[in-house]
Formats: sequence, structure tokens, C-alpha cells
Amino acid sequence: MKILLAPYGTRGDVQPLIALGVALRDRGHRVEVSAPDNFRAWIQSFGLIFHPVGLDMEQLLGAAGDKIRSLSWMMSHLSEDLIPAQFNSLPQTFPDADIIIGAGLQFAGASVAEQRRVPYVMVVYCPVAFPSSEHPAPNIKSQRLPRVVNRLTWSLGAVVADLFLQKSMNRSRGLLGLGRVNGAASHLITCTHTILAADPSLAPAPRDLPANVVKVDSLVLDEGGPLDDELAEFLSSGPPPIYVGFGSMVTGEADRAARMSLEAAELAGSRLILGSGWTGLGLERDNLPSWCRVISTVPHHLLFPRCAAVVHHGGAGTTTTVARAGVPQIVVPHLLDQFYWAHRVQLLGLGPQSDRFDYLEAGGLAQNMKAVLNDESFRQRAASMGNEIRAREGMTGSVRVIEEIGGGSRI
Repeated sequence: MKILLAPYGTRGDVQPLIALGVALRDRGHRVEVSAPDNFRAWIQSFGLIFHPVGLDMEQLLGAAGDKIRSLSWMMSHLSEDLIPAQFNSLPQTFPDADIIIGAGLQFAGASVAEQRRVPYVMVVYCPVAFPSSEHPAPNIKSQRLPRVVNRLTWSLGAVVADLFLQKSMNRSRGLLGLGRVNGAASHLITCTHTILAADPSLAPAPRDLPANVVKVDSLVLDEGGPLDDELAEFLSSGPPPIYVGFGSMVTGEADRAARMSLEAAELAGSRLILGSGWTGLGLERDNLPSWCRVISTVPHHLLFPRCAAVVHHGGAGTTTTVARAGVPQIVVPHLLDQFYWAHRVQLLGLGPQSDRFDYLEAGGLAQNMKAVLNDESFRQRAASMGNEIRAREGMTGSVRVIEEIGGGSRI
């Protein structure tokens, strides 16, 4: 088959689809990738053909800073910037593809596939993408609401989403000669083949999952190694450190976050690794103590098993990678589905309850660090979950589903 992968968003949106693309490529299919330009070099390093689409997400979020946690800012930029940018470039990308596979904030993929009369597959990484009585809409922070209230949050959320997105979606579809849609957000899931790629123990599907959704295991990319010599030497020179990193979450409080992490680790008596991420965590601090290192991009599946615990923002990919590594985690949610993942980590006993980023302080973070270092139950549950996740079939189920949808199955 000729397959166009079209993930859009942060690295957490893109990386799982690259894992799928590598697996499909290894099966003999031709795979090309359309994604924001800031991922060009990284995607090409896997030998995949790359096409830039839309806006550079790292540049966009870096300029926005703390405004990314504002729902109105997010919806406005989706409507005014991201949707038009996607519709301007995706229709010209890999025109003879047999199937298009989207993920993240991909709004044009379903329409382009409709225009070309080829299958479209939307891949989501978290059950909270689907309306359900078992969890609220992604922007709701509380995860313990009554079932009827959960449903109400979805109904109200759909109204707000359509208010922002409907006009832009239909205007863009009109340029492709396509008709109007009702329900801009739900259109992306309900009118397509949809895959929920999430570990069934870590993030089980709700009982009222829509009938068109196929469940597969999480999509994990095992990047090459080994770790660089300096980091490997640091890891070997003392007890396992705690890793703190917030991935592609950007904030104007990077120095506060770094200072808070250092203070918390010192209070907890732990060595520390700061993952700089898109916000530059730790990069502006001079004279770091010898028990701390700042790193940039490192394959998490190689690093996390050698850490005592991981403090992170609660993205689907990071939460799954930490759980797969079998170490405890402290989730500091910023927005959207990160509140769901924080709740799941606490519920499963993989880590303690934590404040969201806005309210986080060194003292509270230190208490949580001490808990995951000293409470054997966190380590035991994390190790057990890691064994369970690693035993799953991996990419085989996902590849099988894509080949069946695309008509190129050779299994």
C-alpha cells in the first residue's frame, strides 16, 4: 500500500504514528509522513519521506507561553491558523496514497480522504477523546464527577467546539468542493475508521465506547541508542536519579520550575535529571550542583528504566513510556487529557496525587518525591504494570488493522 501518515501537534501526537509508520514500512508498504516542519530531521532519521504541513508547533507554542492553557486561545488558533494551514497544504501531499492516517490536531485529513475517495483512519491515544459517561470532556480537571455530569460536560463542550471550529472547517471543506458538516469536532471521529491506541490496563476503554472504534495496544517507538557517554556515566556514578521534564509543554515560568525541581530533589535526597523540553527547563541556570544534569532529547525508553521515578506533564506517550519502564511516576498536569492520566496513575497506585503545574510548589513536590522513593508499594505496582505492558503484542495488532482497512492485508 501507499500510506500517508498525517499526525499534527506536539511530539506526543507525532511519535506514536512514526512507530506505526516504521512498522508498516518494514512490512513492505510505502510510507510518507506529513507533519509540522519542526519534526523534519527527526522523522527523516527513520528513513521516512517527509512533507511539511501547517505551522511549526514548537515555534507557535513557544511564542504563546502560558496562554496554551487557555481554552479560548487554543480554540481561536485552531480556527484561525491551524485549520486553514492544514487545508492549504495537505491536499497536495502524496496524492496517490491509498489510505490517510491522522492523529492529534489533524482537522484536514478526513476531508482530504473524502475528496480523494480513499479510507481515512483517525488514531487517538487516550479514551478521553470519546464522549462517555465514565469520564468528563478533556478540559475538565475533576475526574470524579457523577456519570450524568460527565455526559453534560461533553454536550456543552461540543457546543463550544462547534462555535469556534464549525465556520472554519466548512469554509475549508468548500474549497475542496465538499459539503458542510454538522459537528466539526465529532466529525473527525464519527465519520471515519477510528483506532484507540492505548494500553488496556493503563487506560481501559469506557464501556460506552462508540461502535466504530477499534482498540489496539499503545504505539511505542523504540528509538536507537545507546545513551551518550556523559549521561551514561552520570547514571552509573550514583543511585538512580529522579527525572523531571514537561515535554512540549511551554511556560514563561521555566526558571521557577527548574528552581523548584532542584529544591524538591535536594529535600528528598535524590539526584536529578532535568529534561529541558520545549520550555528550556534548566537551560538558563548556571552552576548546577554535581548531582544534577540537564539533557535535551534522549530516548525515554532507554533512560526511564534507569531512573528512580519520573516527574512529567501527563502526556499519553510519556505516561505510557514510564509505565512500560516499570518505575513510579508523579504527574503534574497542565491541560486537557493530562488530568485523566494523572487520575489513572493515582488510581492504579503508580504514583501519588500531585498538584497541577499552576499550583506546584517545592515542598509538595519534595513530599511526592520522598513518597515514590521510600514507599515500596509504588515501586511494586509500577514494576508489575511494566511487566504487563511489555508482554503485549506491540505493533502487530495495529499493522493488521491498517492492512485490513486499506485492503493490503498479507496476514
